[in-house]
Amino acid sequence: MDISSPNATYKVKSLINKGFISKEKSKEDGREYRLVPTQKYFDLFEEKNDTEVMNNLRISLDTDESKQFDKIIKIIESCRD
Repeated sequence: MDISSPNATYKVKSLINKGFISKEKSKEDGREYRLVPTQKYFDLFEEKNDTEVMNNLRISLDTDESKQFDKIIKIIESCRD
């Protein structure tokens, strides 16, 4: 990855403190730790991907299609509540 060991440690600790990953001790070898994504990470990843998909769809639609798309999305969101 071309980063120093101290920098990698700093980044990992930062992600742990923000709640995006957790550090779990290996069951096979107690000296090893595994980095595991948390639900917070998956929620953010899903939200980001949803936003990107929506934006890409809007770009590919003409004005009338975009208005219709927005209307359909509002209907879907109202059903979720």
